[in-house]
Amino acid sequence: MADSKHFFSLMEAHKILIIDDETSLLELLVEGLDLPSCEIVTEQEAEGGWARIREGDVALALVDVDLPGTSGLELCRQLKHDPQFYRIPVVLMTGKETTRVKREGFEAGATDFINKPFDLEELRKRILALLPDSEIATTASNGTPSRQAPSQESLLKLWQGSESTGDPLFILNRDGSSLYQNQAFHRFFNVPESETLTAEQHRTMFSSPEDWEWMWKICLTGDYWQHEVELCLPNGTTHWMQCRADPIRDNQHQVQGIVLVYADISRQKRLEADLLAQAVRDPLTQLFNRRFFEEALHHAISGTRRGHVYSLLHLDLNDFKLVNDTFGHQAGDNLLIDFAQILSDQTRENDQLARLGGDEFVVLLDGTAIDGAIRAAERIHNALKAYKRFEAGEFITLTASIGLAALTGSETAQEALLRADIASYVAKTKGEEAYVTYDETNPDIQRFKHEASWSVRIDTALEEDRFELWAQPIIPLKGTSGPFYEVLLRAREKSGEIITPGSIIPSAERFGKIRVIDEHVAKKAIECLARHRNRSLTLAVNLSSRSLTKSRLPKLLEAELHQYQLKAHRLVFELTESAMIENIDLARSAILRLKAIGCRFALDDFGTGFSTLNHLRSLPLDFLKIDMGLVHGLESDPVKRSLLRSVNEIAQTLEKKTIAEGVETKEALKLVTQLGTNFAQGWHFSKAIPIDDAIQAGSTMFTV
Repeated sequence: MADSKHFFSLMEAHKILIIDDETSLLELLVEGLDLPSCEIVTEQEAEGGWARIREGDVALALVDVDLPGTSGLELCRQLKHDPQFYRIPVVLMTGKETTRVKREGFEAGATDFINKPFDLEELRKRILALLPDSEIATTASNGTPSRQAPSQESLLKLWQGSESTGDPLFILNRDGSSLYQNQAFHRFFNVPESETLTAEQHRTMFSSPEDWEWMWKICLTGDYWQHEVELCLPNGTTHWMQCRADPIRDNQHQVQGIVLVYADISRQKRLEADLLAQAVRDPLTQLFNRRFFEEALHHAISGTRRGHVYSLLHLDLNDFKLVNDTFGHQAGDNLLIDFAQILSDQTRENDQLARLGGDEFVVLLDGTAIDGAIRAAERIHNALKAYKRFEAGEFITLTASIGLAALTGSETAQEALLRADIASYVAKTKGEEAYVTYDETNPDIQRFKHEASWSVRIDTALEEDRFELWAQPIIPLKGTSGPFYEVLLRAREKSGEIITPGSIIPSAERFGKIRVIDEHVAKKAIECLARHRNRSLTLAVNLSSRSLTKSRLPKLLEAELHQYQLKAHRLVFELTESAMIENIDLARSAILRLKAIGCRFALDDFGTGFSTLNHLRSLPLDFLKIDMGLVHGLESDPVKRSLLRSVNEIAQTLEKKTIAEGVETKEALKLVTQLGTNFAQGWHFSKAIPIDDAIQAGSTMFTV
């Protein structure tokens, strides 16, 4: 063993060894750490790091837990069990902020932990705090131990005063026989005062026998030892203890025995574990949360680069909102807890499970290629088939849509989650028990990604004001009427290309952007009315069912109309038949709120299913737009002519005006006029063009 003079002369060099397999991180640390009088050396594997340490000039080691080959934990154990180098402080770096990893690190002898990603200033201060003080090093180089073992006089005082302390104290001879045990020791370890424990009996209480061997070896060299240890008492209870061991030396400085002093830190450890669990666990299901899972996924991706295999499952419960709405949130919570248990039962101990939030769950399958992931998905589906829960007199069943994705090592954690999420969404469109593997060539995946990209492009187009209003005229066939146009949305790309609603609206509805677009179009339409206020225009604006049932739109419209001093009757909102019948009561209530400020309403695509015929009397509508499916081919189809006549007669009886859509020929125009419709719209008059151009052209661009 190197003496203290040799050891501290090495420490004076202040050489910092950093071991991590990520080259970019090493470069960042070498460049960014401002450590005075320090030299930073780096290695990417534990073997190279150990070789550096054996050169004898390392003052502190900063070691990643997850190293290729020999792990950082194993290197730490190797270092701390070497009498020559065990004093070198070791700071472990990890992205896995879990009790298990930290406990293993401290058991391995780590001095400190720091979590990735870390703050450079925080790391710098931690390193400087652990570096040996130059004054101590100088004293040590003169031959004086940096930490003196207790003298015989101080040991006697310790012995005499030990009865007044509540901490267990145990003094042993060098041969392991008991010299003294205080009353606190007898009470805590449930040993009668008439009996004593031998070193061997006490050693068997250590959960990790290596700790005892390590402690004994260090003290026999004349140095102290301090560590957190787990003890299993004879009564079967387990306690975490802070243990301090000091050597007893005679006048010739020969070690004659060891003093052990304990402090029970079990409550502290439980509190630490509880706090850590709260930080990384979902409180309802006790699965890991998104924060922890993304860290685990990051490390799995690093492992994939070294040849390990992982697959990812993203699971989305079907109709979960319906359960919440029908049976209450407690029933929904019970369902989530049951689902978490099913996942635990159908996966292995080394797989990572997490609840991302709501009804979204993920599983990271360790050592599993995509074929194994498919089998796992099938097992989960089979387990769900057998599940039933009785709530409020009814049985609730469970199904899930599952997306599968293999980790490649080239993605980030967020990209891996997105791939599995996309596959899960596509699976939801396939049926209740579907699973889909993420594949770039899958047409459904490509379609979803296209729509997802449009979600981002919608935000950009709104920010850069690249949505435009175009218009198509609605022509009066009976009597006279002021200019009437349907407002149509277009997006202009930076290249100048015009994008039609077919690419925009499905993405907007799927990704929750449709309300923002509807409000944007309504505001733009009001601005257009203000620009052409002398023309007495009427503009028809399409409205989604989601916007219809939200209370924000009436207030927004009132504010905009008031700002421009416009009458609300110049706005007609078009709603599809499917949007109306989705929730007829909500639709009626929303229409009444908007009609209260003067807006008018048209039912678009009427006649596609005749679903709203029974509701027409009670719905406060002003116009019915007859679907172009009834108008196309009208010239050669007598059945369509009869249907259109009937629809028009019903509308006229209910005092609602009709608009025939899709009029493309003179013959069709003649027939819809003969059949009694009030207005016509279609390419026979004009295609959609920019709204200001349409208004400026006026009646000169079309003829009846």
